[in-house]
Amino acid sequence: FTTQTRQEARRWLDQCEKLFHLTEAIIIFGSAVRNYTKAEDIDLLIVLNNKNLAAAQRIIENENKISLKPLHVIWQLPIDFKKNISKLDPVLLNALKYGYVLQGNELVLQAILQAQRSYGHFAVPKSKSR
Repeated sequence: FTTQTRQEARRWLDQCEKLFHLTEAIIIFGSAVRNYTKAEDIDLLIVLNNKNLAAAQRIIENENKISLKPLHVIWQLPIDFKKNISKLDPVLLNALKYGYVLQGNELVLQAILQAQRSYGHFAVPKSKSR
């Protein structure tokens, strides 16, 4: 996760850095990742505790005042993030499959492993013996 993010998503790492102290995880995904010039907004999945929500929202509002493309945020509490991955929420799966984890690799991996252990999601199928 980390190496690929540093190579492919450097600009967003810098833009989201002011949120790092408030958040558990940040994933950028959607059209901005696929083709930035054609994207109308920047989709972020932000996982944080309730006590930091208001401060993080203020930062996003300020960024949206100066940013060329507005930030569209999906807010999740850590418990909801883990629960929604286990439920195979399509938006979260899209973010995990095509996005970049800007912060919170550990939380993301823990959520995936929990879904794998509890529900068999994200399991690699065993190859058939010859």
